[in-house]
Amino acid sequence: MTTTIESQLRSFAETVWLNKGRAYYVGGTVRDRILGIDAKDVDIEVHGVEAGALKVIVESHFKDVKEMGAAFGVLHTHVEDMDVDISLPRKDSKIGAGHKGFDVNVDPNMSIEDALKRRDFTINAMLEDMLDGTVHDPYGGRQDLNDRILKVVDKQTFGEDPLRVLRGVQLAGRLELKVEATTEALMKSMSSQLHELSIDRKRTEWRKLFLKAHKPSIGLDLAYRIGVFEDDMPLVRDMVETEQEFEWHPEGCVWNHAMWVTDEAVLIAEREDLSDDDRLTLVLGGFCHDCGKPETTKIVDGRIRSPGHPAAGSLRVKSFLGAMGLTKYADAVTPLVKYHMYPYPCWKKRDTDEAFSDGAFRNLARKLKPSNIEMLSWVAEADSRGRGPFPEGFVGKNPDASFWFIERAKDLDIHHGPPADVISGRDMIKMGFKPGPHFGLVIRAANELQDEHGMSRNEIMDRILKKPNVVKAETIELMVGQLK
Repeated sequence: MTTTIESQLRSFAETVWLNKGRAYYVGGTVRDRILGIDAKDVDIEVHGVEAGALKVIVESHFKDVKEMGAAFGVLHTHVEDMDVDISLPRKDSKIGAGHKGFDVNVDPNMSIEDALKRRDFTINAMLEDMLDGTVHDPYGGRQDLNDRILKVVDKQTFGEDPLRVLRGVQLAGRLELKVEATTEALMKSMSSQLHELSIDRKRTEWRKLFLKAHKPSIGLDLAYRIGVFEDDMPLVRDMVETEQEFEWHPEGCVWNHAMWVTDEAVLIAEREDLSDDDRLTLVLGGFCHDCGKPETTKIVDGRIRSPGHPAAGSLRVKSFLGAMGLTKYADAVTPLVKYHMYPYPCWKKRDTDEAFSDGAFRNLARKLKPSNIEMLSWVAEADSRGRGPFPEGFVGKNPDASFWFIERAKDLDIHHGPPADVISGRDMIKMGFKPGPHFGLVIRAANELQDEHGMSRNEIMDRILKKPNVVKAETIELMVGQLK
């Protein structure tokens, strides 16, 4: 939080005090301040000031103030690039299904203990006075934070909102918390209510886990233990029950490996300073990369094998991520899953007669779209690192293969995306083609001539010009066949 923001918020708190009220940082804001985390948003709770008067005070200090539902008494604004939510103490009573089925009673004069009772976990049930810095902690949240314990504030109020189950999952992952036994049992008893939540609510919590956690595996393992995946993602149980060949995967089942790889993907994302979207693509690629193993794993000559698991897994990605509300990333993750085995054998064959040609690399870059070879290399690196522990002297997959793979693609300038098409629609029109759906097929055929046969653009253009029947062809099949 910058000095300017601190100053503006303090000025607001002073005005609240002059109106015989008190302004407090609340919830996750207090938690993050104690941990020294620079948050992107601020939650404030004002005591002792009626709703109408509070709105006047807020509008006198901030611009673009929006009321986020009169019943909840929440005012939203921003200071510089920081979102600020300002609310009054309230009591929520369950009257219907889902996250919104509550009767809300706003009471500016509620006691601090009662106001914090509605909070989910003790680490979020603290107030910090914005003027003198006093922390009010009636439920022992600070000690639980020091001990890295996740514990509910009140069983009854917690049990009224199933969203809190997912919130606990992402908090456990983000802050690397151990869940108190009674709390975990309560969360497990509520997992059957998750169907009441909208997919948007689910997406918000899963995004926080994958974007903010250094070890999302902690949250994912908790989610498995309490039954979060039972109804919408039964594939997770299959991953837990699918063993792997010990020589290559001493970490155990497919799920264990996926957890290790997911955490390694986070480390790579942080190393490369990726954007949020790129980080999610990489981490989800690691999470999903072996989801095809449950249906392909079998015993061959006494050893566990999973032939065809990359292709099988690629068909599972959309539904797998869709259950988390992360369908947006399926198009990019799917080819990463399908081709995640490519970098290592390509590296092994680099100095042999079976080395991948330039055309093979260009062809792969096209197949990976909308993802790219760089992202594939990082998924493969996470895959190679996310296994073990191996006995001394064991030589497994070399993570350096991924670095070599990226450099090889950089030599062809295709590490961030596929090469441009050999010919364009405009080229085809100039050559006499009538625009139509066949353009795409002819362009792909031209790309294939370059990628697989090493033909130059000029050679391909000459071939088209020498095949007048291509222009006159009445069927797509004939057109493409003549071009080849």
